[in-house]
Amino acid sequence: QADVALAILHERRLEFAGQGQRWSDLRSFGAQYTVDLMNSFTDYLGNKLYTINANMLLYAIPIGELNSNPACTQNDGY
Repeated sequence: QADVALAILHERRLEFAGQGQRWSDLRSFGAQYTVDLMNSFTDYLGNKLYTINANMLLYAIPIGELNSNPACTQNDGY
């Protein structure tokens, strides 16, 4: 099952190149997979292109939402 999911992810990468769907596909595959994959990218000289962590996968919660719901807390990293 995992092999089929990876094959689908690869096929979507090729099929939807340049259409802005890659990030949501990676996120739906899991946070750790996304972090590991993004941190593995290098340029042609071997320099690391990205350094991300799990906090960078979440958006900030808008201040209006935080103010209207006292039980709501901001995501880590913001």
